Amino acid sequence: LVTFNGTDDQVMSEVPFTTISNPVLEVDPSTNMVFSLATNGSSTIITAVNGSTGVILYSSPIGSACRVDSNRYYVNPVTNQIYASDYNDASGNYLLVVNASDGPLVNMISALGNVYADSTSNPGTGEAYLLLGNQLVALPPELSGAYVNPSILTYSGCSDMIE
Repeated sequence: LVTFNGTDDQVMSEVPFTTISNPVLEVDPSTNMVFSLATNGSSTIITAVNGSTGVILYSSPIGSACRVDSNRYYVNPVTNQIYASDYNDASGNYLLVVNASDGPLVNMISALGNVYADSTSNPGTGEAYLLLGNQLVALPPELSGAYVNPSILTYSGCSDMIE
């Protein structure tokens, strides 16, 4: 990850991502944090990088590489949360909610068999709008209750997964 100054095109920082593959980047403009969701072969890792200094704040695994889709995630700048998609026909699909400040998984919301396809948020209210399959779901900024069971997100037989 190379950060450039948009005014003079000077390199501000370089962060090597040598242990992960195919990172997908998202930026939280309110905190100038750059997030990468990628796999390292066996796990899906979320990494937070300070966009100004290039300092890695955390690198946190949130599930196995076969369970968490590193191509579909979204950063809600109002709630400072990251939404990512888990998929598995055996245990159901979950929308994963990660605390963007320090990387832990804070909630798993049943997607009722639907795959997380796209999302956006309302910066005025903090509501997140998620496309789950063919359903549009609105999440309030503050979710009541939390369900976290990381064992559901572990899957070791990647070649056995139906994609």
